[in-house]
Amino acid sequence: MTRYYIDDDGISQPMPEPTGQGVKKLSWELARKIRIEYAQTGQSQSMLARKYDVSVLAIGNIVRGKTYKENTSAKPMELLPVDGVRAMSPEDKVQGN
Repeated sequence: MTRYYIDDDGISQPMPEPTGQGVKKLSWELARKIRIEYAQTGQSQSMLARKYDVSVLAIGNIVRGKTYKENTSAKPMELLPVDGVRAMSPEDKVQGN
């Protein structure tokens, strides 16, 4: 039985058959797309796995943030002086009039 998915243009497409070729490295952009698609469309992880030709485990790890995890704990960039003027930091208090 052929299964179908709706592509980005709203057109029904047949899902590719898994190749079983082993590990497939996805791009960060595709991992983000999978997360968004999972959250917004309600497609099952197994349907997404067939669509992107990866394992269900890979999809599950992506949507749970175990792999391709976004770095949300990065420190803010250091504020550097520009032309002798020091940039304000979050610790600086704005003085009212």
